[in-house]
Amino acid sequence: MNRTSRSLHSFGLALRRTSLLCLLVAPLSLGCAFGEMRWNDPLEHEYSLELIQKRYSDLVRFGNYKAASRYVDRAERSAFLSGMPKEGSVRFLDYESQPLEMNPDLTYALVEVTYVAYSPWTLVQFPVTERQEWTRPDGLRNDWSVKSSFEGLEPFVTRSDRSAGIDHAAALPR
Repeated sequence: MNRTSRSLHSFGLALRRTSLLCLLVAPLSLGCAFGEMRWNDPLEHEYSLELIQKRYSDLVRFGNYKAASRYVDRAERSAFLSGMPKEGSVRFLDYESQPLEMNPDLTYALVEVTYVAYSPWTLVQFPVTERQEWTRPDGLRNDWSVKSSFEGLEPFVTRSDRSAGIDHAAALPR
């Protein structure tokens, strides 16, 4: 074998090894391209709930309660909106959401969210805790709705006018 044929032979071996390696790695890279696999949740109910829950919490955090109420059960919407703070009385700076706790049949989930809030009148930060109970009545669709309860917003729901003689600093949770 001359020098040229040895070079071609070794190039052919290297090419075969590289092709084999590519064939072995390709399926793994496709798995990464399509996201994580959830074997016990093939219809991705939990994944879509995580997206919905984040969107809802973002809307509450930015004070867009009317848009957030779209995720609230129809029967609870008016109570939800009347239980939110009056415009300008509270601002949320950030929030932290605990992991979702789901039941085995993926129709109910519970999550606790803690918002960092402040009143523009006092500039004192305080925590507001929201308990979100997510349900979906239909077993196959991803129509999640939330029933939420807040702790720490009570002084700001009915009292919004600074000129009303309210001592907002005294109303803040300690």
